[in-house]
Amino acid sequence: MDVKCPCGVVFQAQRSTARFHSPACRKRASRAPQQEVAPQPATADDRVPAAPAGSDFEVATRRELDRLGQVDTMLGLQVLIVARRMSAGTETGSALATLSKEHSRLMSALGAAEKQADPVDQVGKRREEKRARATAR
Repeated sequence: MDVKCPCGVVFQAQRSTARFHSPACRKRASRAPQQEVAPQPATADDRVPAAPAGSDFEVATRRELDRLGQVDTMLGLQVLIVARRMSAGTETGSALATLSKEHSRLMSALGAAEKQADPVDQVGKRREEKRARATAR
């Protein structure tokens, strides 16, 4: 179950009564003025934190997806989610490494999809090349 910590971090709760994402957060809450802190279920918007405005990595990823014409595809949206999480700055080192690997894998898959040319387009291209050679003689 995804739970939103009072500090705003969404985490995977191992127990239904979990309220805090870390011991440090639990301690911070215990030192704060006493107020009732109930676990809150995470919403869809909480699962992927918004990137800081002007996040260079997310902007560069979107630019590359635009160039490939893949922004609105399933893979394109997955890459944008990964880029947003990487840019958010809330991930640990190992999580960031995993996200980076996944980002590279998805971008490679998108690049491979771009390289797979349509056979009809290939035939048309060869026909145009032959016409160009014939008119050049």
